[in-house]
Amino acid sequence: MPTKASGKKRSKSDRHARANAVYDEIRVLAEKEVAPGPLTAADIKERMIPPSNIQYLYTMRLWETFMQNQLQKPLSEHPFEDGPATVYTIKLHLQWLAKSRTGMLEDNITDTTLNNRLSALKRAIKVHTNYMYSKRDNDDLELFIRKDLVLEGLVSTAARPKPVAPLPVAEDLIYFLWACDEYQDMHPRARLQLSFSILLMCSLGTRPGEFVESDAWKHTNEGLLYKDVDVDGPVVGR
Repeated sequence: MPTKASGKKRSKSDRHARANAVYDEIRVLAEKEVAPGPLTAADIKERMIPPSNIQYLYTMRLWETFMQNQLQKPLSEHPFEDGPATVYTIKLHLQWLAKSRTGMLEDNITDTTLNNRLSALKRAIKVHTNYMYSKRDNDDLELFIRKDLVLEGLVSTAARPKPVAPLPVAEDLIYFLWACDEYQDMHPRARLQLSFSILLMCSLGTRPGEFVESDAWKHTNEGLLYKDVDVDGPVVGR
């Protein structure tokens, strides 16, 4: 036979009193919440690795110059405190960069450079506002660079020539690593890793940035690992 639950059943008034006590407790705790303050330069520096922080500081200098000199808006102690920049304002910023910056390959900066500046600005806005632009906004900005600025002649599409090392150069590098390198403090695996990387680049035609972890994404393991590679073929000495 089922046993009866032990203890006395609470009355309706007791349940209401207990619920009100819980509500009062939660309300007191909620009143103690402290709104997060704006990020300081020290906070931002602590969140970023040095290369990213350098790029952030340069991006913010460009943005502050644009806002103060072009839009005649006074500098704020806390960037983007009124919210993220509108797509229209970002387009004005990109147009100002295209007209005021000087390129290294031609008189105008390239579309690649301008896209890099746009990405850096969006990252800075996200740092301060935690806002991410929608796919529609991103497509609109990309189209603005690719169509409007390029067709107006404000942005160049020139590409830097990249020399390609032939196979004899790779053979010389590997020979030097194993036969001529005088550095004795190299980690035991470093020589093997360098040689293997050179062989991969020669065999697959890949660039170093395609399988080496970038310093912009340090400690993410976003690179090619040994477990990603299968080596098939005869073993030397058998």
